[in-house]
Amino acid sequence: MLESVRSAEASFWPSNTDLNQLNIGLVGDLGTGKTQLLQALIAKLRRGAAESQSTPISVLVIDYKGDFQKPSFLEAVGGEVLDPRGIPLDVFGISSPDAVDERVKRSASFIDVLKKIYGGIGPVQESNLEDAMDEAWDTIGVSPTFEDVLDLYLVRSGGPDSASGIIRRFVRGRVFSSDPANFTSFEDLLDDKVVVLAVDKVPTPPPGPNALVAMFLNHYFDYMRTRTRWPYVGNDPQLRRLNSYLVVDEATNIMRYEFDALGDLLLQGREFGVGVALSSQYLSHFREGRFDYKEPLKTWFIHKVPNIRHQELNALGIPGATDAVARQIQQLGIHEAYYSSLGFEGRFIRGTPFFEYRENL
Repeated sequence: MLESVRSAEASFWPSNTDLNQLNIGLVGDLGTGKTQLLQALIAKLRRGAAESQSTPISVLVIDYKGDFQKPSFLEAVGGEVLDPRGIPLDVFGISSPDAVDERVKRSASFIDVLKKIYGGIGPVQESNLEDAMDEAWDTIGVSPTFEDVLDLYLVRSGGPDSASGIIRRFVRGRVFSSDPANFTSFEDLLDDKVVVLAVDKVPTPPPGPNALVAMFLNHYFDYMRTRTRWPYVGNDPQLRRLNSYLVVDEATNIMRYEFDALGDLLLQGREFGVGVALSSQYLSHFREGRFDYKEPLKTWFIHKVPNIRHQELNALGIPGATDAVARQIQQLGIHEAYYSSLGFEGRFIRGTPFFEYRENL
């Protein structure tokens, strides 16, 4: 049993298959304790997995503000910071030159990032990007670099344009390694570890940090699809094994782009023992365009939120939330939250902040 939040009244049990989604939503005003709660969640998930599973749980943290890079947290979870300078990820890597499906998917996902984050990518540029990546795989090999793709694109485009300008920012910022000898797979980068992507240190100007996050989401989705689907254990309760969690602090930064990878992670993760935790300031951040990110979030920690209405709580699947509950949420103190999950359809708790959890280790 993994109890990642516990008071005298509430617990979180993601291993129990009665909880049909592993995803977590955290919402609350600035300074209400969301980050401390997230850090404690990660630490307790790691510890719980070590005690109850034969395989560890990996965690990828998308850190926009630097809150997860402090030594106290990293030491407690066995974490490491991934500095966005010389990242050894094989971004354009495929298994073989003949892997047509991989080539199509890899080029499509990269172009999708450029189009959604930056805009200004037309049909001609899209075609030139596809051809440049194909030529890179044909002539250079299965692991071309950003520099390789940029050079081949410039030959086809006849000179600089908006697409080459975007790629050039990543090249000039040396965000990714330019030496294929240093490349590693996403699985080797993350497996069995807590990895904190230091988005706050990305050397390219906005919206470059979001583009980097989107690339990592695409690779994390591929990583999820290769996780072992462990058989369930027991009957009452029936338990699942957890493989990994994706944690996105300040998630509104990436939710607004409606990337398919994030939606697919939320909807498909439970099959692979994978969960997603999204944290933001307002419930409105969780509804972007065609995708309602609230629907696959079956566990909620709702900290102090000004002007929250009971109808918004009802829409989260908490039918018992009333006007009185909404008013109380507006008055919550630091580390206090309104909690909903399996067995707890709306309950006021005090979540354990990380600094208290660490003191008791």
